[in-house]
Amino acid sequence: AHDGQLWRNGEPYKFLAANMWAAAYLEHARLDRELDRLHTIGVRNVRLLASGEGPERDGRIRPSLQSSAGVFNESVFITLDHALAGLHARGMTAVLCLNNMWQWSGGFAAYVEWATGERAPDMGVGATDQQWQKHQEFAL
Repeated sequence: AHDGQLWRNGEPYKFLAANMWAAAYLEHARLDRELDRLHTIGVRNVRLLASGEGPERDGRIRPSLQSSAGVFNESVFITLDHALAGLHARGMTAVLCLNNMWQWSGGFAAYVEWATGERAPDMGVGATDQQWQKHQEFAL
């Protein structure tokens, strides 16, 4: 970025983007169809979740890339690689979300669990503002 403008390869960079957080978790044929559709309508940047962390609990994305500290699920790497290759083949750019605050992806709270041994507050569908605040306080 320079002077309020994004630049890429020496030229102003403008794009249409989509948040496709589940790309690395989709069955390959479906992912390919979805990427074709996005490309057809002009989307060139796609944001996707690069990893879900933490134990596989209710309300969390499954399978988890890293179920516990340093324990990785190779199948998630394979689907992430397929998603990245699919984006590249269509001339699209991946924006990888490496971690976040959301409980459904494990996020920062998973690392706090591993470091402290404490369990993150449970949050499910319909969580209250108070439950969300408790989760944020734990994760930070």
